[in-house]
Amino acid sequence: MFDLIMSPPTIRNHIDTNHNTTVFGEIYFQLDQDAFFPDKHWDDFIIILLNEWIQKAIACFHGSKVRCIFMEGSCHYVMTSQNNLFLIGFFINNKQKYRINLEQIAFLKILKEKANLAIRTLFEKKIITPETIELHKNFNLFAKKFIKRHLKLFKHNSTFWGQTNNLSQYSASEFAVIFLAYP
Repeated sequence: MFDLIMSPPTIRNHIDTNHNTTVFGEIYFQLDQDAFFPDKHWDDFIIILLNEWIQKAIACFHGSKVRCIFMEGSCHYVMTSQNNLFLIGFFINNKQKYRINLEQIAFLKILKEKANLAIRTLFEKKIITPETIELHKNFNLFAKKFIKRHLKLFKHNSTFWGQTNNLSQYSASEFAVIFLAYP
């Protein structure tokens, strides 16, 4: 039941006295029916987090151990790659609260869906900041890098798309279009 929860209605911008725009909203992980990290309805800097998490997910997918922080509070998760799994430890005040093992493809699909949702919501709400543009660029980079290097993995795992057809029929460029088009 692992999911990244992001609530579009809660996404809002705040302009400080120096005219800097910061985007906030609910963003947190649901690890199980009643287990949330850092907490249910956690409110944080959505764009900053998604930008960092996309970059770190790419690094982890290529073998790096990564630490992904939440901006508010002392919460973070550490992710390592092992075979086709991400081993993820969730920490509060440097004490591990949860640990899960999740298929890489499942985590990356969730991250892709939420980044796509955030981008659509930001553009619909006309919240266009340098960070919004960076998130859009990172999302596209994420999709391109991920598809280019690991097309074989996708082609053999049609359940990623919830389809039963053979994905090996698609070229890399066609596959990139499919990947970007699916929410």
